[in-house]
Amino acid sequence: SSGINAEYGPDHKYSRLIRNSQDILRGVRVRCNREGLDTGWNFLMNPVPKPRMLVKRRAQKVLFASNPKTGSTSFKRFLFWLDGETGLVENYHDFPRGHFTIVDSLKYDYANFRVTIGEFLKIGFIRNPLSRLVSAFRDKQLRKYEFLTPGVDYPNSTSDQEVFSLFIDKVLWSHHNNYHLTPQWNQMGVCSWPYDLIIPYEQSAKYITLFQNMTNTSSTPYPGSRLSIGRDDHSSDFYLDPWLRRLSEDRLNSIYNYYETDFRLLGYTKFGETGFPRISSKFLFDIDR
Repeated sequence: SSGINAEYGPDHKYSRLIRNSQDILRGVRVRCNREGLDTGWNFLMNPVPKPRMLVKRRAQKVLFASNPKTGSTSFKRFLFWLDGETGLVENYHDFPRGHFTIVDSLKYDYANFRVTIGEFLKIGFIRNPLSRLVSAFRDKQLRKYEFLTPGVDYPNSTSDQEVFSLFIDKVLWSHHNNYHLTPQWNQMGVCSWPYDLIIPYEQSAKYITLFQNMTNTSSTPYPGSRLSIGRDDHSSDFYLDPWLRRLSEDRLNSIYNYYETDFRLLGYTKFGETGFPRISSKFLFDIDR
């Protein structure tokens, strides 16, 4: 963070974005500390939450903590495109390893890793838990039927909104180990990993421009979303209001309970609150209180 601040002073056109990201980081860490979750580098010896998967790109000195359903696949695809490739890669397993290194967080040697990461820009994406859940549901259930089978678990004529309600009842709790659904704070290690930038999905376009400026990669186009390249009629956020509004109070509360720590540590607004689905302004205002 100190290196970023030195290069992008208070009068730089991106300084406000950087301050916003660092305020989010500061807010997260203050809350982690208050709740006794701020472990720092003690995780060298303890099995505490840390990034599930890291993507390391030496050329741009980037260390990216992948967080599914937050725009992470597009970012990994962009890192792939930096070498002149423009293929559409859907799954991180398909990315050529020659272009960058994918690190299994459960296997790397933290003691040696700590020494080498100082020169890397350590970034990660976060997203409102409700928006992320709807995105995971649309991708993993409506497109790929990974959890419930049409014609078996529900009639083929069932509306998407009704399937979403069923998904909340039968899938969310029972598939708690599926990293597309699990809370972000844990699998990102937000209380322990030394991030330089946390990028809110809701403002990701601005931060991507900032990243390209910081790494001199503006000449490479950033991959479009499913919506922008014509593979989707609407973004997942389009469905938030109609689908969440029709959920029973019990179902909505079950979601809030499951993602309680995400809401608390990341500061995201809940459905119906001012600013939804963005991070609450009160979260940033209360940092020092």
